Amino acid sequence: MTTLKASKTRIPPEIFGEVAYGGARVRIVKNKAEEIYLVSKKDIEILLMLEDHYWAETAQKVIDEAKANGEKPIPLDDVRKELGL
Repeated sequence: MTTLKASKTRIPPEIFGEVAYGGARVRIVKNKAEEIYLVSKKDIEILLMLEDHYWAETAQKVIDEAKANGEKPIPLDDVRKELGL
């Protein structure tokens, strides 16, 4: 993730405060097609937790499928050796 100091952006201080301290969400549009969103740290933490949950659930499905097919896991050390790591 890229980090910028607020002083290096053109975000109006009142908008920055609304997002940082009030939990507001701001949509920024450029040329009607390009959008970015300014969200609070709390919102990012929630999104990261959702992402972690998604990938954990996806991994569990793959593990369950492999077990159902009688496949055995490959030890990490074996994978590292095969890849030269």
